Amino acid sequence: MFFFPYRTDLPFRRIPFVTIIVCLVCVLIYAAQAENEQRMGRALAISCAHETLDLRLTLTKLHLPVRAASCQKLLYSIHTAADPQAFMADYVNEHLSTTRARRTDGPFVAQMLRQTYAGFLDDAPPRYLTADLWYKPRSWSPLHMVSGVLAHGSWTHLLGNLFFFIAFAVGAETVLGSGRFLLVLLALALGSQAVYSLASLADAKPLPTLGLSGVVMGVMALWAFLMPRARVHCFAWLLVLYRRFSVPAWLFVLWYAGWDTWTLFADGSGGGINLVAHVSGAAIGLGIGAVVFSGLRRRLAQSAWS
Repeated sequence: MFFFPYRTDLPFRRIPFVTIIVCLVCVLIYAAQAENEQRMGRALAISCAHETLDLRLTLTKLHLPVRAASCQKLLYSIHTAADPQAFMADYVNEHLSTTRARRTDGPFVAQMLRQTYAGFLDDAPPRYLTADLWYKPRSWSPLHMVSGVLAHGSWTHLLGNLFFFIAFAVGAETVLGSGRFLLVLLALALGSQAVYSLASLADAKPLPTLGLSGVVMGVMALWAFLMPRARVHCFAWLLVLYRRFSVPAWLFVLWYAGWDTWTLFADGSGGGINLVAHVSGAAIGLGIGAVVFSGLRRRLAQSAWS
C-alpha cells in the first residue's frame, strides 16, 4: 500500500512564492545534473569501448575484471574524487598487492591509468556537477549544506520529494508568510545536514548526501505542530485499487516520522536513504514550532482554520 499527500486542508490566501521558487530551483538544478551525467556516460562508454592491450594489462595488474564496466567504474571513481591525480596514485599503490609489484609495475600502471583518464577528459565534462553540489559530512560547508539539499540523485528522487514538499509547504508558507518560511527552510537545511555530520563522525568513510527530504520532514513536522487536527488529503493505491482519504496532520506525520525513526534505530542502513536527515529534520521542525511559533499555534487554534 502506497499513500501520498496532495494537499492540506487550508484555504490559499496568498501566492506561495518561496515554495514555487524552491521547486523550480530543484528542477533546474537536476536538469543540469542529468545533462552532465549524460555527457559523462557517453565519455565513459567511448573511453572503455576499445579494450587495448595496455588497458587490459592495467586492469589485470589492478586485480579488476577485464570488462568495460570495470573500466567505467574506475574512471568514474577517479573523476568524482576531490583530487583525481592523488586518487590514481593512492589507488595504484593500494591495489598492487606486493612491494615488489609496486616497484616494478607501479610506474607503468600509473602511467597507463593517467593516459586513459586523459583520453576520457577529452570527451567528458570538466567537472562532475553532482559531486560539486552534494554535501560531504566532513566538510561542514554551509554552502554545500544548502546545495546538497537542492540537488537530487534521480528524477524519481526529485519528484517524490517535491510531491510531499508542495503538499505541506504551500500551507506552511500561507500561515507563516514568505519571509519567515524561507528562514525556516534555511534552518532545516543547515540543521539536518549538521546532525548528519555529527552522526557520521564514527564512520571511516561517510557518504555524501543530497536531496530535500530532511527539509520536507521538517516542514511536515512544523505543520503538524501548528495545526495538528487539520486534515491532510491523500491518495493511495494497491495494485489496481485506488482511493482518496484524509487523516489528521499529527497522525500522518507520526506515521512517516515514526517509521523512519524505527528503521534508523532498528536497521540503520536505510537502503541508501539518509534517515538521519529525515529524523533530525522532523525533530528540528517540531522544535522550531515549539520554541518560535507556539503563539501562532494558539491563534490558529482559535481561528476558522482549525
